[in-house]
Amino acid sequence: MTPVISVTQLLSTSILLMLKLTAISSMRVTQTLYTPRMQSPCILKKRRTGVWKCTFVTKASLPFSFSMGEFWSPPSDTVVVDDRSSFFSSQSVIDWEKWTLFVPPDSHFVIKTPSNLEPTKVSLMKTKGSKTVLVVRVLADDVVTTVSAYQLSNNWFGTGDDAINFRSKTMQCSYGKLIFNPAPSSALSTGIRNGVVTIDLKRKVRSIENVNVMVIENMVKVELVKNLGPTYTSNVDHIALCMPRGLLKLAYGYYNGKISVYNDKLCLSSHFQMHEIGHNLNLDHSGTPTRIYGDKTCIMGLTYRRDTNICFNAPKSWALGWYDDRHRTIGKGQVEWTGAVVGLSDYGISNGYAVLLKIMSNTADFYVNYNRAIGINKDTKLGLNKVMVFSTEPGVTSSKSILIRQLEAGQCFSRNQRFSSSGIFRRLTISVLTINTSASPSFATVHLSKKICKDDESFKFIDRNGARKRGCAELDTNLCNSWDQNGKLMKNYCSVKCDFCRDERCVDDKSFFLNMEGGKMTYSCKTLPLSNCKTMDNKNRLVKEFCRRRCSFCCG
Repeated sequence: MTPVISVTQLLSTSILLMLKLTAISSMRVTQTLYTPRMQSPCILKKRRTGVWKCTFVTKASLPFSFSMGEFWSPPSDTVVVDDRSSFFSSQSVIDWEKWTLFVPPDSHFVIKTPSNLEPTKVSLMKTKGSKTVLVVRVLADDVVTTVSAYQLSNNWFGTGDDAINFRSKTMQCSYGKLIFNPAPSSALSTGIRNGVVTIDLKRKVRSIENVNVMVIENMVKVELVKNLGPTYTSNVDHIALCMPRGLLKLAYGYYNGKISVYNDKLCLSSHFQMHEIGHNLNLDHSGTPTRIYGDKTCIMGLTYRRDTNICFNAPKSWALGWYDDRHRTIGKGQVEWTGAVVGLSDYGISNGYAVLLKIMSNTADFYVNYNRAIGINKDTKLGLNKVMVFSTEPGVTSSKSILIRQLEAGQCFSRNQRFSSSGIFRRLTISVLTINTSASPSFATVHLSKKICKDDESFKFIDRNGARKRGCAELDTNLCNSWDQNGKLMKNYCSVKCDFCRDERCVDDKSFFLNMEGGKMTYSCKTLPLSNCKTMDNKNRLVKEFCRRRCSFCCG
């Protein structure tokens, strides 16, 4: 949907030398901007089409990307990391008319990838305080721009009657800690009004050979520097390019940069605006195990064309730091925590309760929040008034987040995790004890535990004939897959003895089906009514022994 374009803050002296604004004809880049050779490196990224591009960033803080053509690719034995690896070849030619970087066959080039790639993090300098946004309305001779400058300023900054706009939504979600203001008028140009400027390319853009939005985006940036000056574009915090209809499918934002680009009317959607500026703030996408945009509780998940009252999920909110006085961190050495968690909509009246929980481990970080569906979060599309559990890469607040569970009262999430370098796994269990929607503020009581896997000392295996009762220590391992008289499966209780200290112990058996009413009703674990968890199947086996996740078997 919205590709993330990462920009390394690299100053390219070669671009500065090439970008002689006096050599730009009226609204068009000319042949005089060609450079015979590269003079400094650019940053590599592979596009979805498979074609590589290389990006320079000028002192005007504007990234210029050049296609390297469909026939160039790095050697197969070279390690290339998108947005981190640099490319340099003194024999390469930069074509400013076609926005291509031509690498001659058999030419010598150098690709450098940092040996120690530190994960990028969200900077609180970007997510708090007052920031400026310049909205650019782009015109061309052969494609229509249907949004007016008035509509743009109204939908971005609320200068008219739009109650839900980019500025107001950000202020609401951040509780006034991040404020986006319209970019001021430039001393060199009076074309900026209420944060919006119109750039007319005065040419047909669809007739450009191999036209793509990257080429047109570069053309707009050249005109911005020409009209406003490099100092102005450098000082503006964010620049939103509103392209004519049909030049791109949806929208995209530069990761950890300042540019975002939108297809025509999508530039009016506060949801798209916040999503793409979110990439500028170093936020990655919010998804589910099967869908990269599947988290419908978060701005960084699936985007909507209409204005919505949705903010950010737990990992993204933690990274943004807007509720940091209500953060609770459960470190690797802490084995238990119990407390109340309120929704972000009630942050202002949270009475000292936690809003966000973070559980750190060696292989993943887990985040927990109460998805209260009121106020600024009333349009959340998933897990309404449930406790949500997310995972991210360990120590990387800006990484992709995965929504892994939605918990009601009495349910839990459980997974084996390593919390130390000793190699010992513990069973992380996140349990929802209660959810109180009538209180003010509404809250969920959450219990976290990290237990070493061990056999259940209270368990007694009763033979089918009722002759003997034996604990795990007395039982033979050949009975691990056997059922006792009470419909209990031995390995679910004697996990150490049966070598069943695995995540499988706490998930549903997808092959199980419960037939009821003479076969008229059939339930899988996914569709099973919770009231049937303690039901016996036709072989006298407890249903919860199969539907371990659905029936919260591991919550004890």
